[in-house]
Parts: sequence; C-alpha cells; structure tokens
Amino acid sequence: MASLNQHLVTGSYPVEWQGHYIGGEWTQGEKKYEEKISLNPSRGTPLLAFTTAKEMMTQAVDAADESFGILQEITFEQRIAIIKRMADEFRSQKDLIAKCLQLEIGKPAWEAHHDVAATCDYLDWCAAHGPKIKENLLAPAMVGNSKPGDYDLHPIGVCTAYLPFSTPTTSFGFFFAGAIIAGCPLVLVSSTQAALCTMLFTEIVSKLDLPKGVFNTVFGGFTEFKSALNDTRVKAVIYTGSKEHCDKLRKDHKGFRNRQLILQSGGKNAALVHSSADLDKAVRNIIYGAFRSAGQLCSSTSRVFVFRSLLPEFIEKISKAVSHMPIGPSDQLEDGPNDGPLMGPLYSKKSVEKFLRFQTMAHRDALENIHWGKEFDDGSGGFFVYPGIHLMKEFDESSAFQSNILFSPDLSIYSYDVLNEAIEKMNATESCLSMAFFGDAHILRDRSHLFHAPNLLVNAPTTELEAHLPLAGRSLSGHHRYHGPGLALYLSYPQAFRDNPEDNELIMTWPWP
Repeated sequence: MASLNQHLVTGSYPVEWQGHYIGGEWTQGEKKYEEKISLNPSRGTPLLAFTTAKEMMTQAVDAADESFGILQEITFEQRIAIIKRMADEFRSQKDLIAKCLQLEIGKPAWEAHHDVAATCDYLDWCAAHGPKIKENLLAPAMVGNSKPGDYDLHPIGVCTAYLPFSTPTTSFGFFFAGAIIAGCPLVLVSSTQAALCTMLFTEIVSKLDLPKGVFNTVFGGFTEFKSALNDTRVKAVIYTGSKEHCDKLRKDHKGFRNRQLILQSGGKNAALVHSSADLDKAVRNIIYGAFRSAGQLCSSTSRVFVFRSLLPEFIEKISKAVSHMPIGPSDQLEDGPNDGPLMGPLYSKKSVEKFLRFQTMAHRDALENIHWGKEFDDGSGGFFVYPGIHLMKEFDESSAFQSNILFSPDLSIYSYDVLNEAIEKMNATESCLSMAFFGDAHILRDRSHLFHAPNLLVNAPTTELEAHLPLAGRSLSGHHRYHGPGLALYLSYPQAFRDNPEDNELIMTWPWP
C-alpha cells in the first residue's frame, strides 16, 4: 500500500503488479500467458499491467480446498470478529480506496467516497449484528418446528466470485462478508478493469492474518473466472455482469448439480412519475439513477414513464438539468468527498462505440431526441460521452433498442394516461432489479403487488443508496435472490440436531410383532 500511495503522489504509472495471491503468498506463476492492462478511463493510459496464468486458478482452488477444514474449526463468533477487523482495516484505507475508484473505475470523488463509506457501514453492520444474522439465516429451517433441537449452518465448500468493474468496493464487501459468515474459502477473480482495486483489497485482507488459503486472488478476467466451473471442488459461483456472460455460465454449469450458481445481470430498470409527484424531486432522482457511474450499474434507470399532463414540464426540467450537468475526468485526486463532476467516463473505448451504435438505433424509435448522445473529446484522451435522452413514439418491447440493456448513460421517456397500463409496461422486461415511484406513497397502498420488480422504491432513485439493495433482480437478472448477509444462505446448509427422548414415545407404543 505504501508503494501504491507513492505512485498516487508522484503520478507515475503503471503501478508494479505484485502477482496473484494464493495460499497467503504473492506469486506471478512460472508460466505467463496473456498480458492484460487496466486503463485509467479518464486518460486512456495504463494503470496496471499483469499476466494471466492458466494454472493459477487450479492452484487457488487447491489452496482454498486445503483451508476448508481449518476454516470449519473457526467458530461463528470468531468469523464475525474477522469481519470486524476487515471493517477497521477498510476504513483505515478509505481515502486510498476512493482514489483507486477515481483512477480505475472512473467514479467522481463524491461517488467514490460514497461507495467506500457504504461498504464500511455494511461491514460494520455485519460485525455488530452477528447473532441476529445467524438467527435470521436459520429462521427458514426453524419455522414451524415446535420440538426442541439445535440448529446450525454448515458451509458448502470453496466458492469463487468475480469482482465487477462497476461496483468493485461494495461487491468486495458483499462477497467477503458472505463467505466468512458462511465459513467458505473464497477465490476472488478480478475483472481486467478492476485489477488495481483488486490488488489493493487483497493487500488489505493480507493484514488480517487469516489462515492460508481462506482468501485467494486470481487476476485475469471472465475467461479465467469461467475456467473455475470445470473444477468440481468449486461449490458456489458468484457473478455479476452481462446477461451474455450469465448465459454462458448457466450453459457451462449444466452437469454440476452439487453447486450453487449465484448470478446477477443488469436490468431495464424503470421509474414512474405519477400525477402527484414533486417534479423537481423526481427529475433530480431520475438523473441520479440514470447517470450515476455513467449509467454503468445493474440498477441504473433506463426508462421513465411520465403522466401525460406532466410531460412538457418534465422534459423541460430534465433537459435543462442535463444540459448543465458537469461531465469530465474523475482522476483529480485532490478532490474532496463532495467534489468532482456529476458523471465521469465510460470504462472503455469499446463501451463508447457500443453507446454510439445505440444512439443510431434510438433515432428510429424516438419521437424526439431531447439529447443526442455523442462522444466528446476534452483533450484528456478519456472515454467521455454526452448522455442520450429520447422521447419515444411508443412502447415496443420487440424493438432491438428498447429491449436491450444498454449499460450506458441513456434514458427513454414514455408518456402514460392510465397508471395500471404504465405498470404493465414497466413489468414487460424479464430482467429488472428495481423500480422507482415518484408521487404520493398512499397511491401504492393497494397497487404495490402490481409491480414485479423485487425492489420498489418510493421517491428515491433506482440505484443503490446503500451498499446493496435488499434483493437481486427479477428472472434472469437474479431470480429474486437475497443480497447482503443473505448470500450466506446459498453458501451454507442448515442442519438440525435433535436428542429428545419424547421422539421415541410413539415408537415405544407401536405394536411390536
């Protein structure tokens, strides 16, 4: 961490890569294959270069598997204490983590500091509520059991998790805490665009003095992560990313019945502006939901349905606000927790090209392009675009543009007259994480069941206000699974231990031949 700090002070890059972290040691492997580079999206310049090694994943699973028995000997209370130490170490490095998010992920300072604070709060909460977490995790097993017995959670084994570039900090806290709560050794695989953050997180974990192999890191990308599915010792696969990648993982998962596949992909998250809405508040929240992280979150707002009589004023307000929205480099490391542009760069040149293709497609479906999304060059060499905002002719889920998950700063606006019909259109997508309703909350008292999204937010943006929303997405976006400590439900199994003489009373009265 001292070396990384020096690079940040001097501005000299790329940072020296320490290697993969396996069995408590840093190693670059004897055989080196493809070289990959993590870029600063605000400049398009290298931050960290590393080499992949095919045998590293096998070695990491070896180390994790060997540590499984040792980890089982650590009590639940001791594992909660590990999370507490992790929270303390994480907070001690909060400024350094925020700077890495600014440099590598393209998050403005205000967003980077928010993400770090949210992760610290989440780890603190887990550490402070250990007994309650265990009680809640065991609750489904204990429901309806009137006879006495002891209930406990047992880990399923080695788990692998992929660290996404869009939410590396919050995802790391989520994965680490879930694996430790369950008692499962973890193999963390970095995405190429989050390699610097992964190296920093791994250095922080190394300070905890965990048993060797409990936590391992393999640098690479989706290809390296996907190779873990070939190892039968891997009992859980945790992935957040594109629908295409999730589909590949499901396909390769076939035949491995004794494994948890915990996937989440992006969704066409929608907001609804009711006739009772405060328009200024709605516009502010929708802009935040659509353009935070440059629209590159699974929970980003893609669609907004506006009551027809409010449409002209809504368009005027959102157009004016976006026209004055600061967009620019996120790597000004002297910026404080409340500084920086509202929107930073996209994560790669490839993502810019994809965004521009979708703008052409939007033109065919739009009644009016309120803001034409386009690339712009501020001289920094970064991957910057102006967001796209389109008033659509009609809602058409068969349209290639309207049905596609863009994962970029783009917003489609639709008008509606009948509330229930608007809700039906919001439900049309099969991959929705959250929906936002702007207006009088009492309107939802008898209608909340009509919304199919697992997370329904009132007068708040679709993006996470805390480390994680309570539930993962709908259908292929997450199958309504739990977030937070609920991850431990998928990494463990409950067991009931009963030693009750009364259980034999019926047997003793049974007529023995």
